[in-house]
This record gives sequence, structure tokens and C-alpha cells, in this order.
Amino acid sequence: MRLLRQWVNAIRRWRDRLPRRRRARVGFTIGLDHIVAVELRWGLTGPRVGQVQTRPLSPPADDGTWPDLTDALREVTEALGVRIAAASIALRRPIARAKVLAVPRLSRRDARALLTRNVRRYFVVGSEPVEADAMWLRRGKRGETVPALAVCADRRRIEMIEQCFAAAGVTVDGLTAASLALTHAVCRSLTAARRGGTVIAVETAGWSEGIALCDGRPTALQPWAQPAAGIAELVRGLQECGADVPEPGASDVTGIVLASAERREHVTEAVAAATGHAPIDWAGVDYLEPDAVAALGAALVPERAPLLLTDAARRVRRRRIRSRIAMLGTAAALLLAVSAGLYRLDLARELRQVTTARGAMAQEVSAALELRRSVTGVQERLKAFAEAEQAEIDWTPALAALAQALPDSAYLLSLTADGIEIRLAGVANAASSVVPALEASPLLGKVSLTAARRADGGVDAERFDVALFLDPESIGRSRARPEGAHQ
Repeated sequence: MRLLRQWVNAIRRWRDRLPRRRRARVGFTIGLDHIVAVELRWGLTGPRVGQVQTRPLSPPADDGTWPDLTDALREVTEALGVRIAAASIALRRPIARAKVLAVPRLSRRDARALLTRNVRRYFVVGSEPVEADAMWLRRGKRGETVPALAVCADRRRIEMIEQCFAAAGVTVDGLTAASLALTHAVCRSLTAARRGGTVIAVETAGWSEGIALCDGRPTALQPWAQPAAGIAELVRGLQECGADVPEPGASDVTGIVLASAERREHVTEAVAAATGHAPIDWAGVDYLEPDAVAALGAALVPERAPLLLTDAARRVRRRRIRSRIAMLGTAAALLLAVSAGLYRLDLARELRQVTTARGAMAQEVSAALELRRSVTGVQERLKAFAEAEQAEIDWTPALAALAQALPDSAYLLSLTADGIEIRLAGVANAASSVVPALEASPLLGKVSLTAARRADGGVDAERFDVALFLDPESIGRSRARPEGAHQ
């Protein structure tokens, strides 16, 4: 009991040392002048937005550091009241850019190297080194030019942001462009965005962009100065490629508005005029700003999405993924071992039940076999009795036949039977008349006179010894003859 109490107290002390805040996945949207953090929660209908925290930012310092970002991360994390399990980051323009390009189908590493070397051919960037990545939007043969969604960002800013998150004690799981993150959030949350042609109009402070989708795949991501002209151009592009979409009515373009409160009405009118019908307004219990939607999408971006990570961050991410795979594999092996043990226990329980049932049945089978042996013995005895009865001679008709067959002057002195053979000894006036008389009976046969001599005492008679055989078949027929048929 004392040892158990010590063990419980040790567990309580260890539990008290753990942080009280729960672990959560958080998505961030980072611009040059502000940061938005969104807590990702999961419900029965899928992912949803939890707490949202926004904080303004001071610009990065000239020495390549961003001290205010580190302070902002600490303040936002403290305000959320959670321990960040993994942070996914969406970078707004001009920190990161996204674009649909036509590039050769290569391996992911080769495509990343190709975009990094030729980034100025596809993006308007300066002379600074960049990080780039791409994800193909459809299948194709190796070397074939296919559409791909590409992202790029200044490498020094990426390294600066990673260092700020590391200083704040937050692990970066993914980092991509805000346009791509917002597109993924819209496609995950709205079914209409995954069918046919869709135009997403983004309008907020410092972020004006139009995104065209065809069956949930981006076809164009372009910033604009005037929403009406930009939306009309995207709609015309979608209507031209709408014939390739197999769903009926796919050429009808759906409009989705993501705008701040002061600009929402103007953008909604422009989208309605370009598409010909009222657009879908992103609204919930509380209206979500585009930056919050991008932060939600950053937390939902899949592993295959184009990411803006340095080589060191990619190595850390790969190690974390391998560690997660190893942990899941170990858990799967343990569950498999547990299930195998439970299955074996279940088999042992069934075996015990079968053994018990067989033991109970063995007693019943033994009793049934004993009864069967008894019945078989009785049947064999009855059969033996029947055979013995059939083989037994009925002496009543045999003696009656003898009495009728013997002449009136003859009488018997002795009668000996051995099976169906009978020996007679008697006296008659003429011994020679006994044999024909006995042969005349149908029940008697093979009559032979074995001895004949004069009777003693001076009587005018002869003694005879006769041997004969009974006919069993004739005796059986006479036994089966109806009563009274024989006179």
C-alpha cells in the first residue's frame, strides 16, 4: 500500500509539471504590417475556425531581423491560450507569390531546382535568391509541359521568418503563399468551389486578387487594381475552358466573395455583374476576413502542396515526418499484436467451449452407443431365436403322421430321434408292410427296414426296426395349413 501511494504521488507531481494549456494546430497569415493567427478545430462536419487573434507588425529591421514578429508570436500564442503543436504559415504578397505556370513534368526536386534557377522567367522578382516550389495540376508524361501551381518567395525573408518562429518556441510545419492557402480553404469548405468554374474575389487592405478555379483546380491567380475588370477577365477565361469540364452546367461561373466589411458590397456587385447571378458570401457566426481564411487554409494545406521552406527546414520536416511514420508504425504493430493476442484469447475461449460441449456430447454419444449395442444384442438374439424356431421340428404333425401311417396291427415299442432322422422299433403282423405304409406319408421319407425278426413268446407277429427321415418342408407346409384342413 505504501509503494502504491508513492507511485500515485509521483504521477501527480509529474502531471503538475506539465503545462496546463492544451495542444492545438494554429495557422498564421503574415504580411508586412500585421499577423493573423487562427486556431484549427475539428467537428463532426470537418475543420472549423476556433479563436482568431490579430496583431499589427512593425516592418523588418535593416539588419535582416524581425524582432517585432517574435514578440507578436509570443503575444498571439499567449492570447490563444494553447500550446502550438504545429504552425502552418501563409505569406501575403509581396513576401510570397503564387502563379499557374506551364512547366515540364519532372520530379519534385528537379522542378524545384528548375524554378529556382529560372524564377525571373516566370515571376517578377529582384536579384535576391529565392525559394520556389510547384505542384502539377494534372497528370502528364515525364518531360511534357503541363500546368502547375508554383510559389516563390525571397529566401532571406523565409529564413528570417523561420528564425523568428524558432525564437518564439514554435515549430514550423508548412509555409506557402496566402493565395494558395485561401484557395485550399475555400475548396475544403464550399462544395460549389469544387464543381465547374469558380471565381474567388479577394478584397481587403493591401490584398486585391482574383482566383479562377476549374473543378477545384486553380487556372489563374492574378492581382488587380479594379475588381470589375479583373473579374470579367477571369470569367471569360473560365467560360472558354468550360467546354472541357464534363459536368452539366459547368460553363456557369460561380462567384465567391472574400472581402472586408467596407469593401464587400462593391466587390459583390462587380462579381454579380460579371457572372450574371448573386455570388456566395463567405459568412459564418462571425464574418471571417480573407487573412483569417488564408490562415485556416495554411493549417489545411496537404503534404503535396508547394511549400516555401529552406533546405534545413525541409530536412527537419522530413525527420519529423519519418518520426511520425515510425511512431504510427509502432502503434500499428502494437495494435496488431494486441489484436492477435485478443484473437488468440478468443480462439482459446472458443476451444474451451468446444471442448466442454464435446465432453457433454461424449457422454450422450457413449450412452447412445451403449443403447445401440443393447438393441443390436437383442436383435441378434431375436434373430437366433427365429432361426432356431425355424430349424426346430414340430413333432405334433410328425407323430400324427407316424400314427396315421403305421398299420392298425402295428404298435411301437421305442422311438429315437436325432434331428430329422427317426428310428422306430415295434411289432407288426408283417414287418414288410410297415415300410410301404410309412413311405405313403408325405411327411416321411427315405424309409428303410433295418431289421425284422419273429416276435418272442410264440406270438404270430414280427419285430421290426425302421429308420426314416422327416421332410422339414412338408412339416412346415402342414404347420401353415389352416386349422381343420387336415382330417
